[in-house]
Amino acid sequence: MPIGPWELAILLFILGGPLLLGVLFVVYLLVRKQRTHTEQSPDTRESALEILDRRYASGEIDSDEYQQRREHLTSSNNPH
Repeated sequence: MPIGPWELAILLFILGGPLLLGVLFVVYLLVRKQRTHTEQSPDTRESALEILDRRYASGEIDSDEYQQRREHLTSSNNPH
């Protein structure tokens, strides 16, 4: 039994509508996530010292590099 134009239109509406809504919803979530990530208040962002502490604790940097960067960040000449 061949599919007529009305059946095809109904089938496309039934299958295509939710698919299009799903794609639009995913795009919305990605845009929203990006916007909230870039618009965080300074209180919720990690400070340079917190990032340094985390990198040292995870073993990403060694003790010498940690001390050198910590001195740089905490020096009185540094505007941070």
